[in-house]
Amino acid sequence: MAPLPGQLTGVAAGDCVGRGLSAAAVMGQLRSAGQAVLLRAPGPAEALTDLDTFASRIPGAECTTVFCAIIDPATGTVTYSCAGHPPPILATAAGECRLLDQAQSLPLGMLPAGWQRSQATVTLPPGATLMLYTDGLVERRTSRWTPGSTPRRPRWPRTPKTILTTSPIT
Repeated sequence: MAPLPGQLTGVAAGDCVGRGLSAAAVMGQLRSAGQAVLLRAPGPAEALTDLDTFASRIPGAECTTVFCAIIDPATGTVTYSCAGHPPPILATAAGECRLLDQAQSLPLGMLPAGWQRSQATVTLPPGATLMLYTDGLVERRTSRWTPGSTPRRPRWPRTPKTILTTSPIT
């Protein structure tokens, strides 16, 4: 989470290929760069496009997945874009849950020349919770993923009150 000008809040979650110190170093660089581009980009799609350029210059950063969003508490909206990352879950106080999957694209460094990332905006009902996660929550180590297959959908509780969260959206 990063405070942005105009009382906005930037939110991002990501996951790079690999493990250990080298993967942690890549994610640390991308995290710092992500906060910097969010400060100047007009929206999450543009921020991810800038991050694409940065990732192409860091060994091991291509194919990193990132979810990026800007929360506007004044309008009660979240504008988001997703570079190959699992879509977050929006859980309402009434117990309804849905995936924010309207602005999906390829991981960092994978967009063909001339393609643009999309973004979408949704209204956040009062008391809603936005849950970000990584693929470790929805993938099975015992199952092999093949192109075209559908990963396991996340299982969430019946009520959002039981979802662990560090920052409910009010």
